Amino acid sequence: MNQHAEHEVPAVEPAGDAPAAADPATEWALRALRASVLAPAILSMIAIVVAIAVGLAGVAEVFVLVIAFAGVLGLSAGAPVTLRWLHWRGPVRTLLDTQPWRPADVSVFRPARGRTPGCRLRVLDASGEPVWLSVVGLGWSGQQVLARTGRAWLVGPDAEGNAAIRSSGLAVPIAMAQVGAQQPTDVIVEAAQRAPRRAPKARDDVVVANLLAGPRRRSRTDLVAPVLLLVLAVFVLVAVLRSNHAVPRYGEMLGWALAILAVLVAFAGWRIARLLRTSRIDRMLAAGPWRAVPVDLDGEPDPRNPQLRGNATLPGGGTVAVSVPKAGFVLTANVAATGLLWVVGEPAAGRRTVAGLPGYPLLAVATFTA
Repeated sequence: MNQHAEHEVPAVEPAGDAPAAADPATEWALRALRASVLAPAILSMIAIVVAIAVGLAGVAEVFVLVIAFAGVLGLSAGAPVTLRWLHWRGPVRTLLDTQPWRPADVSVFRPARGRTPGCRLRVLDASGEPVWLSVVGLGWSGQQVLARTGRAWLVGPDAEGNAAIRSSGLAVPIAMAQVGAQQPTDVIVEAAQRAPRRAPKARDDVVVANLLAGPRRRSRTDLVAPVLLLVLAVFVLVAVLRSNHAVPRYGEMLGWALAILAVLVAFAGWRIARLLRTSRIDRMLAAGPWRAVPVDLDGEPDPRNPQLRGNATLPGGGTVAVSVPKAGFVLTANVAATGLLWVVGEPAAGRRTVAGLPGYPLLAVATFTA
């Protein structure tokens, strides 16, 4: 059924003999989707509440209006996706509880022009009847995995056209889908690379390169916003301290200024740590090609525990311990399903390297110890 299978690395796939909801990966994916939809709305509401509270405390500075405007803008931008999720989650929950994931051939299409969000999929399962699905929130990496593998798993659609899509390797853990129709302006999404496992160096893997492209482009500007906000917060704090209790609700104002300053310091620290981690992984990816290392995991994948630990068999036959502190559930689930951990370069005791899955947006740092 899948003509591209010979180019692909082994990856986790859903079982087809039980309801989709019985798969722990499905429950994890639903929670992750809920968080990705609701988190921006919650943060926007917090920004609005903070702006209102600071304004009521007697501060009418420009930054208060900026915070409020950013919150309103965030709410309005995320409203369509949030409303679609609220309409989709109930019916699809019923489908997941009663239907198994079923395999299907898939082709990916995107609008040829304009700024229409999402993409369209043409899926063909064992019934032989093609179905067109509109999908929101499917990024470039997910589109590439589906286009390259030509394979997806489907639940639904129901009478109202609601459906869910999942890819191999959990590159797309679950995506909101709605029955639609092909548009005249749609163009097919071609795979940019057919055999990422054969790339001379892991950094030549186009999906991996795209995963790091954004942080690399922002490496010189990522700290501009945190630094400017820190300067603004310090300015406000100094202004409050110099007021010598002349500002109404002086204690509340001081508390808010200190709280905002603490949040911005933490934000800047997080940005710095992320930049350092991205730079370190980028250097490691140039060490060589992807290599598969047999690994026996310590325990089953746990969505609540991001760590991966186990024993790895080296090419020479020796056994060493391997740990990936920030592997995450997706990478751990792939290792558990295939018995293989893909790393960059030659694994050896005492060596740190990058772990992931060729052709998938998964990267973490692995350490081998004697």
